[in-house]
Amino acid sequence: MRVFCIAIVLLFAAMPAQAQTNPSAQEHADARADLTARISDVEAQLKRLNEEQQSVRQNIQVVEEMRRSEQQSLQYSAQANTAPPTPPNYDDIVREKQARESRLQSYASEMDRLYARYRELEEQKRPLLDQLTDLTRQRR
Repeated sequence: MRVFCIAIVLLFAAMPAQAQTNPSAQEHADARADLTARISDVEAQLKRLNEEQQSVRQNIQVVEEMRRSEQQSLQYSAQANTAPPTPPNYDDIVREKQARESRLQSYASEMDRLYARYRELEEQKRPLLDQLTDLTRQRR
């Protein structure tokens, strides 16, 4: 009977110790799940920024091509050696030249705006990449 009482006392003494280890394991699992969720969130933010950056890059290429085409048409019209059947109207020539210069200027300002946005997105990515590096180190 005495051995039985000691066994019961030891059993009850071991139960709180086991109860303490389970929450610790549970807390560890919760912390790991929280860390994984934070990593997924940062990765999603990075993905969104990368996609927007890709879109900006494509817009830059389109505007560059439009500007290049406009410049080529300017060179082509300057190289034309054949005289038109009727002399062009001076006001039309001036208007056309101003329109072309205006388009080239708008392309240049659009390029500046797009490059600025691209750099801004790159600046937004830097802290996220640092955060992702720190989080992945914590996960190990």
